[in-house]
Amino acid sequence: MRWIIYVGQAVFIGLWAVLIANLIWPFPGKAFALFTLLLLIVTLMHLVNVLLFMGMVQGRMRPDKKDYWNVFVFGIIGWLMALRRHQQAPSVSESEPHSQDPQ
Repeated sequence: MRWIIYVGQAVFIGLWAVLIANLIWPFPGKAFALFTLLLLIVTLMHLVNVLLFMGMVQGRMRPDKKDYWNVFVFGIIGWLMALRRHQQAPSVSESEPHSQDPQ
């Protein structure tokens, strides 16, 4: 599972790099318009993904800003990263010592 997350991160970093590079150094011909449209579509899809993430985890876990940014940048891979991180973190009830009443 860990290698899927790493490969997914690499793919999304490459995708964002190409799409943003198109804005900085416009690609020749119609490629500029195509990659700009792709940037708009990917951005909107990832914003919807963040909204779905917010709705799905509400009340189940307490995501922080890093989780939201990971979901925006990495899409579903960021979602997997956040869920995995929160599943591995000890819950509040597990970290509190159990008090036993002496009888």
